[in-house]
Amino acid sequence: MTGVRADAGLPVLSRPAGRELMPRLALLPGIALLVAGAGSVFAFAPFGQYYLAIPSLAVWFWLCLSGGWRQTAWRSYLYGLGWFGAGVSWIQVSAHQFGVPLYSFSVGVTGLFVLVLALYFAAAGALGAWAAGEGACLGRRLLTLGGAFWLCEWLRGWLATGFPWGAVGYSQVGGPLDGVLPLFGTGGASALV
Repeated sequence: MTGVRADAGLPVLSRPAGRELMPRLALLPGIALLVAGAGSVFAFAPFGQYYLAIPSLAVWFWLCLSGGWRQTAWRSYLYGLGWFGAGVSWIQVSAHQFGVPLYSFSVGVTGLFVLVLALYFAAAGALGAWAAGEGACLGRRLLTLGGAFWLCEWLRGWLATGFPWGAVGYSQVGGPLDGVLPLFGTGGASALV
């Protein structure tokens, strides 16, 4: 052997490059949650693609099945930011047109409103993870997270004069669960979804 390395000419990843990749990969769940939450808007009118509510919520459930209540609350908050950021964008138009005609005001008020509404998803995530307990089985985690989501969605419709806009049950108008709405309301349709 002449002292030529076997890997000569091939790029070798050093430790720092590998360490730089990990923080980028850690952002993927957060980005997926924001996109899935924003994508939920297509399940509602005027788009009316009712079936999209299920994969949107499935991403949220999947990424919140592991971890403690703090991590689940944070991930749920990101999902809520996407959900309400896309779902209540009409408030900015209303605030600008019928309120103070300054974009700084209408965008700021809408942004603050979205930040507050996303707290309902954070509360649902934290409550669901806490109720399931650390290391809970998949079924228990799904049931507690789903029940906490339903409860927080119901509370959002009643607390502080209520804001039921964007409740999952409304997305099912015109879909297979349309017949459930007159019998059990949006809460019943939300529970089924």
